[in-house]
Amino acid sequence: MEDKNGDVCLRTRGAREYLGSFARAWVIPLGFHPFHFGRTPHMPRLRCGRVIVQRRSWTIALEELGQGDYTGISRDLVLSVERLRAAKDWPRYVYIRPSEQALRRSGAEGRDKDTKPVYIDLESYLFLEIFHRWLAKAGELEVSEMLPDPDNLLWQEADGRRSFELRTQILPG
Repeated sequence: MEDKNGDVCLRTRGAREYLGSFARAWVIPLGFHPFHFGRTPHMPRLRCGRVIVQRRSWTIALEELGQGDYTGISRDLVLSVERLRAAKDWPRYVYIRPSEQALRRSGAEGRDKDTKPVYIDLESYLFLEIFHRWLAKAGELEVSEMLPDPDNLLWQEADGRRSFELRTQILPG
């Protein structure tokens, strides 16, 4: 990481000599980096100057939730998720989806490789139940921060703010 501008950069191994910004040296015709810097169990936020090019994300396994009675209205569920949230420094608003490993194990890798993320508010009990159900089903989830958070969404209407995502596939001609 370059201290001056926050960019991901290259350095020599021994002397740590600065070789340049990885993000700024890459030709980015669509405005985002064309690759995923995956690292489990946690991937830090990546920036190109002041622009976030990858959100913070975490991979979590069902075992990390711990033992408890998660049926009905469960005190154990609230406490377990709060322990995880504190230990991993999760924000209140996140997205979840099955990890690549979970999709491979389920045999759904080809069919569901672009599983849409699900919004979760970690301070809402109903969302905690959804989180637990997805985690129990998949065995492993990717959790990523919601950026911007609900209070800073650009699309605003009289009844509140909205989030949207535009995805497209680009094929060679």
